[in-house]
Amino acid sequence: MPYPVLSLGLLWALLVQHCEAGKCGTPLYGPCLGVFDPRYNDSVSNNLVDQDPFWEDYTGYWIGTNENFAPDGTPRPPSFYDTRTKQGIPYATDVPFLTFANRSVDGTRYYHHIAIVYNPANEEFCNQKLEGNQANVIGNGTCGINGHVAAVDVLGTSTYKKDSSVEIFWWTNGQGRGPALLNTSFAKPVDDHTIFFSAGHVGELLWSHTQQMTTKDRDKLSGVASFVLFQGEDGISWHMQYKQRRVTEEEWLQELEQAYGSSNVLEEDRLTIPLEGPCLRTWDCPI
Repeated sequence: MPYPVLSLGLLWALLVQHCEAGKCGTPLYGPCLGVFDPRYNDSVSNNLVDQDPFWEDYTGYWIGTNENFAPDGTPRPPSFYDTRTKQGIPYATDVPFLTFANRSVDGTRYYHHIAIVYNPANEEFCNQKLEGNQANVIGNGTCGINGHVAAVDVLGTSTYKKDSSVEIFWWTNGQGRGPALLNTSFAKPVDDHTIFFSAGHVGELLWSHTQQMTTKDRDKLSGVASFVLFQGEDGISWHMQYKQRRVTEEEWLQELEQAYGSSNVLEEDRLTIPLEGPCLRTWDCPI
């Protein structure tokens, strides 16, 4: 008795049926991974605002008042600037100072720029003797007479986890450099009004901070931060607390100019604003 011969069309139909039965989402194999894990779900966007609307509320122009404290709770005193390591702030860190932050999200990209305006240091600090690589000013100006503006850039992207977190790949700590970040540097909304940051430079500096929206209109926030700066075998730690309020771009620019004047920041030391590229620190930018 001759064996039946299957047509190519029937054979193909049987193969397709078998493959379909072997797919996730069928009774035999159960739900697909994407149902439980957004990494495997093509319908979950890579864009930050789509993943968590907190990112949209967090953007915009903000002006803050910051205070720095030593571990014992006393105001953090000025410190000499090391021209070799580019660490130290020889300005009035022992009194409240102003910060001007601009945060934006563009699809998968996160941009955070901060201008920190310091008042001149006190006479007692300026009269101390300098040694080695020490300096009592950054850039131009005179200690005790001129203030300073430091620029901070934080750049990041959404991650393959699609969990609303940002991987921070570039961060400058005022005077310091941006690359060589720890591979665990990140920012992530914790709930609908709180965000947590953790970052650091390998072998140099570690920091973490939490920011929280404090009003129903989401136009004010407060934050606390901790820092550890490594210098050889020694480490210097300090804490910071601050409050920020949302403002318009016009108010932001106007109050920054006022801060420059009241802190006597020299024209040649002021930042180029509006931005001419993706970074405040135009001399030190990866993109």
